[in-house]
Amino acid sequence: MTTLKNRHSFDWDFGYLTQRDISVMMIDIDYFKTFNDKFGHLYGDAVLKKISEALPHVYGIGHCYRYGGDEFLVIEDFESKDRLRRNDQKVREYLKQIKILDLKFDIHISAGYVYGQAQTPDEIYEMIREADRMLYQSKDNARNQISGGPSRYN
Repeated sequence: MTTLKNRHSFDWDFGYLTQRDISVMMIDIDYFKTFNDKFGHLYGDAVLKKISEALPHVYGIGHCYRYGGDEFLVIEDFESKDRLRRNDQKVREYLKQIKILDLKFDIHISAGYVYGQAQTPDEIYEMIREADRMLYQSKDNARNQISGGPSRYN
């Protein structure tokens, strides 16, 4: 349904992701189940497609994955926390007043990120788990925000 790689395909990318500074970000659509229940799966699918357009628009297609359901993953070279937060804001701006079929919505997302240098694919998986924990910190703190910091692999 989306043009993004799925979580099974990022194993192929681990060769160039190890032994370099990367950021790992998990993104989840806020209240997606409620949205789906209220407006129907046709609208829910359209929301997933809009997110799948927004992420590559900001991060580039090669860095974005649909992790499952309404969760997305972005893995890219890490430059700075400021750049990471600016890009997060660009995605949020892209998702304001999006036309979905015949209605306009603001799509809200929660995100969690870590950054550091993984030496092995297993350490990348651990960074993904750390970013997921940061995502749930955002959700616990009222949603529609980003939380994160250095990975233990920093």
